[in-house]
Amino acid sequence: MLVPNRLVDEGGDWDRRNRLKVYTGLQLLSIRSFKKASELLLDAMPTFTATELIEYDAFVTLCVLAGVFALERKDLKSKVRTLSAYSSLPSENGRY
Repeated sequence: MLVPNRLVDEGGDWDRRNRLKVYTGLQLLSIRSFKKASELLLDAMPTFTATELIEYDAFVTLCVLAGVFALERKDLKSKVRTLSAYSSLPSENGRY
């Protein structure tokens, strides 16, 4: 992951930077580094474009789950619940 980080720092646009955050965040989830992963994934959520890697609904679910493990309760509400992506997900019984 060091080479992609260096290449994006040298000349990546916002889309490439955002995709790198998604890739890195998912990799960090796989090694159970929930705090850093949740920061990257939540930062990438509003402008998510990495649909070749994961579907949007699954991405939002992973963001919420990473936040549950890594964030304090008040931070979880302010960072996860206020995102427009979270409110656009359908719920089975009308509640989240």
